[in-house]
Amino acid sequence: MRGLDSKQDFFEALVLLGRMEMEAGYSDKALPLLLRAAKSDSRSPEPFLCLGHLYFQRWKAQVGGGESDLDKARRCLQKALSLSGGAGTDAGEEAVRAGAALSDVYKAQVGQGLRTPSEAKTVKCCFRYRVLLKAT
Repeated sequence: MRGLDSKQDFFEALVLLGRMEMEAGYSDKALPLLLRAAKSDSRSPEPFLCLGHLYFQRWKAQVGGGESDLDKARRCLQKALSLSGGAGTDAGEEAVRAGAALSDVYKAQVGQGLRTPSEAKTVKCCFRYRVLLKAT
């Protein structure tokens, strides 16, 4: 069995393990792995996208409680969106996934009365990503 030969291998292993723990329902185990991955490569959108999903899932599991998890989800997804190319026409799959997830977070924030008017432009952009995601 081959070991982790490089920093990139280590980063990819952290993201993969974090995603596996998330999918298995172990968000408490996934969180430190994904945080470590984000720290290891702060220019990659993938750990921030996963963290955004994780925080949003935790917020939903608390039945709308825990405003801090919802805000952490928003910040992580915004970071993933900015790192993956944002709203440009050449936006990749990660940008589409981040935009779609961010639109869900904003909808939840609207329902909780937490979203500010200055974020309205971003919300429109996220809904465009949601349409692009459904078209693919």
